Amino acid sequence: MTDLNGQIAELLLKCKESFLEHRLMVATAESLTGGLISAYLTSLPGSSEFFDRAFITYNNRAKHEMLEVSALTLENMSELSLGCVAEMAAGTIRRSHAHLSVAVSGVAGPSGGNDANPVGTVYVGFGVRGEGLYVNRCHFAGDRDGVRLNTVCEALKGLYTLSEGRIPAGYRVAHSFIPEAPNLHI
Repeated sequence: MTDLNGQIAELLLKCKESFLEHRLMVATAESLTGGLISAYLTSLPGSSEFFDRAFITYNNRAKHEMLEVSALTLENMSELSLGCVAEMAAGTIRRSHAHLSVAVSGVAGPSGGNDANPVGTVYVGFGVRGEGLYVNRCHFAGDRDGVRLNTVCEALKGLYTLSEGRIPAGYRVAHSFIPEAPNLHI
């Protein structure tokens, strides 16, 4: 995990530089990571210049109440789906002042997996205000900590790529438009 920790540290610095350069605010919606992505982002001095807020929605009720994930999505697709993380990412944009959002849900293990979603399956969604939603299904090997740290790394890679105006490799468009930002002057 030392290499993974080094990747995360490098990505954090690249993210901070890009967010500040492009004057972007970021928000997170986390299930399986339980706040790790936001903890890493806010570990950087000066993070209040680019980090807006975090939603830790570990259970389905929280996803529905805090981020407006549809009850139908949770019933028909489950929290382990591209649809769920797309709605989480959109809800994060709607309920924040962020320009970029990341949402994650999955199975970190050691139990809880099934044939459709084995341990290590992670769904990642990104929202870009005024643009769209991008989603992907990933699979990470390793123990619970390894899956969670790989998810943090994936989230940071995607946020950085989007902050530079590109769509992360392997991600597909889930929805092509999110409303423009409200008045962000606080």
